[in-house]
Amino acid sequence: MTIEFKNDIAKGLQEYGDMHGYSFSSIAEKEQFYSDMAWGGL
Repeated sequence: MTIEFKNDIAKGLQEYGDMHGYSFSSIAEKEQFYSDMAWGGL
């Protein structure tokens, strides 16, 4: 259940970052960043 919340939070954070022009050197780095941010929020 926590994983589902984490994924939803990460997706929302990523959408926010995309809207504000945040950039990363790779897709893997981007996904890891938002996943880590979501875990930190829980």
